[in-house]
Amino acid sequence: GSDTNAKKYVMSDFTVDVQQMVGSFAISAATEGDLLLKPSVEGNSQRISFSLSNTISVRALEAVITLPEGAQVVMNEKGSVKIDRGSRVPTNLKFSSSVIDNKVKVVLSGLTADVLQGTEGEVFAFYVSGTEALAENSEVTVSNVILSDNAASSFDVYESHSLNLINMDKVYLAPAQEILSNINTALEDALTTISEECADVKDSTSVQEAVDSVNTMITELTNAITAAYEDETLASDYDNIVAPQEEIMAAIAALIETAKQAQADYETEQALNAAYAQATQMVDSLNKILTDSVAVIAQTCPDVKESEEVLTAKAAIETQIAALSEAIEAAKADGSLTAELEKVLAPKDEIAAA
Repeated sequence: GSDTNAKKYVMSDFTVDVQQMVGSFAISAATEGDLLLKPSVEGNSQRISFSLSNTISVRALEAVITLPEGAQVVMNEKGSVKIDRGSRVPTNLKFSSSVIDNKVKVVLSGLTADVLQGTEGEVFAFYVSGTEALAENSEVTVSNVILSDNAASSFDVYESHSLNLINMDKVYLAPAQEILSNINTALEDALTTISEECADVKDSTSVQEAVDSVNTMITELTNAITAAYEDETLASDYDNIVAPQEEIMAAIAALIETAKQAQADYETEQALNAAYAQATQMVDSLNKILTDSVAVIAQTCPDVKESEEVLTAKAAIETQIAALSEAIEAAKADGSLTAELEKVLAPKDEIAAA
């Protein structure tokens, strides 16, 4: 039977351009991941590798590589693009290149029938450096890739590839340096506070040891950032490298508290010493009064100076003075003398009267 529900659609004539899939082009940095440039370092450049996976014999190829603003290809001593020849490229195939604005055109060709060896791997590489104009993040792109076979047939590789380019100075080094700047500012502010509020102890051992400890931590962080920037691990391990900043800031806050506590302890000690000096001066005064009194008795009452009554009275006064001295020493030892000075010295009037 027939399908009575079927409908007929008439399509206009059309043409389809069919291209053979002859290969794919890939771009990569020398190290896995993004391409990292350090514009502030004179002579710094990075290698970009261009690889081809091909299904036909390749006798010639060309490609256009577009660099972002602030990136530039490294030239050789002859003024041409410095190109590394891939191991797949026979000696009879030669590279030529041209640079117009930010576009680098690379052509591989030869006069013989030699073709690329194998079907996978690097064909060529060149080097890129950066300037101050390089953005934080940008791309290197490959386009207009054309392959030619032994029959001189040309094939377009329609895939467009790109490689992310990172300005390490702006993305990683500048933030790391800002962290160091903030830490150093915090330390400077802390030292100013200590100088103003803890002047008596700013040069003390405890405070200076705390300052030295913070400076050591800052130096270690600075060295870690510098080393990571130089060996290009700052990007991959940034968070771990700058992680000590929190510990350092906490140490700076602790430094201020250490100085304030040292200042408070110093002031407490000074007040205690002043109270002790006043108390011992009172004891010395009472001893002098007793000595003077004994001398007066010896001069004016020679017949009774050795009497039991006089000696007993003298001994009693000496006992009171000794007890007062012991009370002063005890109050100094437990730190209560400053606050309890009047109470501790209360017996002085009774002793003086005796």
